[in-house]
Amino acid sequence: MNSEFPTLVLALFNRKEPALRCLDSLSAAIYPDKKIRLVISIDNDDNKNKDIVTLARNYIWEHGEKEVIYHEKNLGLKGHFNFCGDLTEKYGTVIFLEDDLFVSRYYYDFALQALDFYKNDDHIAGISLYTKTRIEDWRKRLPFIPIDDGSDNFFVQHASTGQIWTYNIWKDYKKWFEIYGKEEYVNSLTEVPQFIKEWPGNSSWRKYFTAYMIFNNKYYVFPRISLITNFDDVGTNSKGNTVYFQSPLLVNRKIFRFISLNESLSIYDSYFEILPHIIKSLNPELSEFDFEVNLYGTKYLNTIKKDFVLSKSPGTDNVKAFALGMKPHELNVIFNKEGNNIFLSHKKGLKEKSDFETFIEDFIYFYRGIFHLHEIIKIIIYKIKSKF
Repeated sequence: MNSEFPTLVLALFNRKEPALRCLDSLSAAIYPDKKIRLVISIDNDDNKNKDIVTLARNYIWEHGEKEVIYHEKNLGLKGHFNFCGDLTEKYGTVIFLEDDLFVSRYYYDFALQALDFYKNDDHIAGISLYTKTRIEDWRKRLPFIPIDDGSDNFFVQHASTGQIWTYNIWKDYKKWFEIYGKEEYVNSLTEVPQFIKEWPGNSSWRKYFTAYMIFNNKYYVFPRISLITNFDDVGTNSKGNTVYFQSPLLVNRKIFRFISLNESLSIYDSYFEILPHIIKSLNPELSEFDFEVNLYGTKYLNTIKKDFVLSKSPGTDNVKAFALGMKPHELNVIFNKEGNNIFLSHKKGLKEKSDFETFIEDFIYFYRGIFHLHEIIKIIIYKIKSKF
């Protein structure tokens, strides 16, 4: 039974306060009419989470029908994720949410606008309600700032929390997953970043969805202003509350100016590196070189297939060198700012920097002017005290 409007699918497990917080934010949102279906899917926790079931069944949803599904057996995060995605077969289009999320009042309006623009685009693997502000590599939680091409969205080859799927989008992923959705296979792919391979295969659904996008050259649509934020509550994949995943939230209605993948100048791979063809289009002096981008320095050299690399590591055969003053870092290359910080080099002659060297360089570039020395000392003291 398909609906004219996307069905809300909320996945819950055993976190009562986050679940109530998310439900209240959904209730406070603005909807086009009173026919918005809410499906609450609760994974079984050895029957110890009956309080979550009671909360879901008693919660008053004033915007349309409500359905509560309590699974007889534990599905696990990955299995529960796949179950929720499979609901697209019944409802057509779903907005999938988890309990640690909090939505903007205008998230549903964004969803309708985005679906209208991207619903028939085969390059899209999903539409995110969340915007990325950091790269995902746990070794470097560095800021991520997509270049502004005048549109209200950008593209990353990376799965996200808070997403929108149509039946056709999900069908393609599920078909791939049934054949290739095995941890040993995903871990064998050189194209998949090492930090993604280290995500737990039994609980991290994003591991498989990101591998699917890499395998099929698809991308997620991300808004420049977030329609949800993430509290990162303690759970299966989180050891403690953090602010790492908090994003600025839209607080008023907005008419979004979307752009297609083919026209965008803000497209990033699974390492959050801008695609080389965009740099070439904006700096024609580099058009003759076949290079890969590694400005964050998270790609291992043995996984880079191109002869040339654009990175912050100097080589014995540097073709060009750029400064590191503008933000985001790729703008230094796009605007051809000469310097001695970013290098286009032949891969064979690259010199690997130590972790300490890259840490200092990253800290100076990304956080210079934000922290003063006495503030850094206070942070260090606080961290040491926290350990004990």
